[in-house]
Amino acid sequence: MANSQNSNYQSLDDEKIGPNNFIPLKILGSGSFGEVYLVREKKTGKLYAMKVLSKERIMGQNLVRYAKTERDVLSYTRHPFIVNLNYAF
Repeated sequence: MANSQNSNYQSLDDEKIGPNNFIPLKILGSGSFGEVYLVREKKTGKLYAMKVLSKERIMGQNLVRYAKTERDVLSYTRHPFIVNLNYAF
């Protein structure tokens, strides 16, 4: 999950970041495209919700545009009742 203002795999510090930078703690929920996990960032100890989408399900149902639109909307939206997108990878 790259910072919304940078390219994929880039954080604010221009440090590469990816799934291996997080420790999964527990599953928060699941849906038709994947699961959401509570994760802890190894470097800072901050907690995040990480949505893991199943590439097979998205490609199989031709929902790539939907997934990209969700990412784009969340990267620009700033509202107290909507989660912020911190990283995308």
